[in-house]
Amino acid sequence: MAQDQSTTLEASLVKDGNGTPILRLNVGFARAWASLGESLKKAKIDITDLNRSIGTYYIELVDETAQPEQGFWASLFSSEPEAVKIPLQVKINRARSGVYVAVHLDQDNLADDAQTQSLLATIKEQF
Repeated sequence: MAQDQSTTLEASLVKDGNGTPILRLNVGFARAWASLGESLKKAKIDITDLNRSIGTYYIELVDETAQPEQGFWASLFSSEPEAVKIPLQVKINRARSGVYVAVHLDQDNLADDAQTQSLLATIKEQF
């Protein structure tokens, strides 16, 4: 464990065997988990839940392209419509060379590549 703490964290944005963007970290799971949580906070990404035992952060991103709908009552009592949020899962998986981080829509489906690439690049900047 002491050796893991002295290792400089290196993050590499790469593609897995299927061509899906992933973020590879050269540290163990415990350090990657803590570092990822800090990076999400620094990037001001809303963490709605987390589950360390399965290595998943549940997040919400604001969809910049969607036009928020404002209902009748909201238009009367609110000056700005609420932003449209996209729920995603940021998952850490162990590998022989460290850990890797992937972005999922849900338990079974990966997020689209452009969205994943953008989110992982934002996270990487915060390490």
